[in-house]
Amino acid sequence: MSQASIVWAVPPIRAPRPDPLVVRRAPRADAARNRERILAAAMEVFAADPVATVDEVAAAAGVGRATIHRHFPTRDELRQTVWLRALGHLREALAAADLGEVAPMPALDRMLEVILAESVAYRVLIRVGVEVDTEVDAAFEALLDQVGEVIDRARADGLVDDGLSTAWAADAWSGVVLVALEWVAAGRLDEPAAVDLVRRTVWAGVGTPAARRRAR
Repeated sequence: MSQASIVWAVPPIRAPRPDPLVVRRAPRADAARNRERILAAAMEVFAADPVATVDEVAAAAGVGRATIHRHFPTRDELRQTVWLRALGHLREALAAADLGEVAPMPALDRMLEVILAESVAYRVLIRVGVEVDTEVDAAFEALLDQVGEVIDRARADGLVDDGLSTAWAADAWSGVVLVALEWVAAGRLDEPAAVDLVRRTVWAGVGTPAARRRAR
């Protein structure tokens, strides 16, 4: 038998075929990572500059502009997704704060402290304007529901004016908080002062005489 025939008598070694499931899943995993990277970068970029461009977000995320557009066809869609993500971060932080274990008046103080601690998220909320659609409205109402739960406990303790609805009191709180967040972001107010001013302003408006005395 010739040397050539000996060589070819051994079956050639074939590379293993790639697992089709792995091949299919890899692009999806990469896409998910890219989307997360884009949103994390966009949160920081828009918190600092609400009129930042897609190119600036792409540079911060370390991806190309085309990659961003594959996930978010328009800049408005990216901004709205970032806004909803910021609101989601606040709701998660508030849920983790165990506010039900805190008396109502201190609980509202604690809510503002939690929001202030999420500095990137709250700056996105106050600086990035988005079109109010059903998704945005529902997300914001879910946050107000968390406030409303505390207001209802305060009402049960005789601290809320009976002539005011819970929805009105929650909206009043969120409005005053919005002003406080804008002042803190602008450097016009420090965080402890913001908590104190919100407490006194809100309870002066929605509280009973007992609540107003405690808020001072």
